[in-house]
Amino acid sequence: MNNIDIEHLVTALRQLSYGSAAFMHNQERLDVAAITPVCIALEKCVEPFKAMGFKTSWGMIVKFLDSAGRNMPHGDWTGQQFAEKCHAVFSTIQCETMGVMCLKLEADNAQYFDKKAPFGDYVSGAFPQCTEDIFEAHQCFAVERYTASMFHLGMAMEVAVKIFAKRLRVRAHRDQWQAYLSALNEKIQKMPFGTAAQRKKRIPLSELAGHLFNFKEAWRNPTFHAKKTYTRDEALAVLTNAGAFMDSVARNILKVRI
Repeated sequence: MNNIDIEHLVTALRQLSYGSAAFMHNQERLDVAAITPVCIALEKCVEPFKAMGFKTSWGMIVKFLDSAGRNMPHGDWTGQQFAEKCHAVFSTIQCETMGVMCLKLEADNAQYFDKKAPFGDYVSGAFPQCTEDIFEAHQCFAVERYTASMFHLGMAMEVAVKIFAKRLRVRAHRDQWQAYLSALNEKIQKMPFGTAAQRKKRIPLSELAGHLFNFKEAWRNPTFHAKKTYTRDEALAVLTNAGAFMDSVARNILKVRI
């Protein structure tokens, strides 16, 4: 999916519509002040239109801006010429975007959409196999598909748990979350705890095991073993917990360098 700030698009269309209607019968040369607002509005649409694949509209906008840049300083456009150019761009955008489905993102959710490295660079470096599911979990969250977000997140966490267990040389007797969690807890409980150095090594692992247990109880059991629909707050809590777990493993266990 691609996105454009709807305010920029509406402003551009409004300016084009005004330019087309207001100057259509004006044969006088226009000064820069009359043309500049349209150019400013269109400049904000150049990259989004290109990214969204609206090639014709993008080409018309670029052509308009290039022509305006060459003609504005010399006042070579009459009002009618300017109006005709505005109308041409407006009509092209209207035709090319007709029938395109748009999704409105709530302000609180927009920050999760098309977010690069949602859990940070450490997690991306440590868990490249999880990149797609982590990204899709945030995309689903942004468009209010919270339960779908949790399924993607769970797929990423499955991989992260196995990598965590492998680094600690833990083997589970079954390929199941609880089996991995039990094996991890058993390994951690057997670690010495007498000296400050030993405690420094053991405590972070205990905290990570706690993260896993909380995640399993809040997400995996209700999602995979019974019907569960997530609210925004519930999904955000699980998303936050998963991000904290994966970031801690990346930094403290896998020692990722970025």
